[in-house]
Amino acid sequence: MLPRHRRFVAVLSFLLLATPLVWGMVRPDSPELIYKEGRRLAPMPIVPETVAGLLSLPGETDAYLKDHFGLRHSMFKLHRDLTHPIFLKVNTAALIGRDGRLFYQGNEMVRQSAGLVLRDQRVGEAVDMLASMRDALAQRGIGFLVTVPPNSSTIYQDDLPQWAQNHGKMTEYDLFSGNSRRAGSRRWTCGRH
Repeated sequence: MLPRHRRFVAVLSFLLLATPLVWGMVRPDSPELIYKEGRRLAPMPIVPETVAGLLSLPGETDAYLKDHFGLRHSMFKLHRDLTHPIFLKVNTAALIGRDGRLFYQGNEMVRQSAGLVLRDQRVGEAVDMLASMRDALAQRGIGFLVTVPPNSSTIYQDDLPQWAQNHGKMTEYDLFSGNSRRAGSRRWTCGRH
C-alpha cells in the first residue's frame, strides 16, 4: 500500500487529469472557438471497417479529443493573459478565419461587414462630399463614377467566425448606397463589384 502522502498525490493527479475530460463531456466549448483558430472542428471517429481505417483511428481519436478537451479555451486564454504582457507580442490587426484566411481588422472593417458598426454621420459626410464633387465636375461637362470595392470580410463571409458573419443586418455600404440614390441624379452612379 502507498504511503499516505503518495495516495494524496495520486488522487490529486487523477482529479487534475479527469476534470477536463469530465468538463468536456458535461459542458463542452463552443465549436465557434475552434473556428476562431482558423481551422475546422475534428469529426468524431467512426468504427473502422478496413485495416487502413484501423491504422488511422488513433490519429482521428487524438484530433477529436484535442478539439473536445474540456476547459481547453479557458486554458489557452489564461496562458495568453499571463504571458502576453511580458513575453509575447500579439498582432491584433488581423483576424484568422477558417483555413487560415486573414481578415484585416483596422477601421473596424470586419465589424463593418457584419453590420455591427454603422457610422451614419460619417457615411452621410462621404455622400455629401461625393455629391459636391459630382456637381463641380458636371459644371465642366465631366461625368462622375463612384465604385466601392468590397473587402475580404464582405467577400469571404463563410470563412469568418459566426459572430463576424452578416446575417441580414444593414451595413454602411447599404446606407451609403441608399443615401447616394437620394442625393443623386441621372449622372450619379454608385456601383459595387
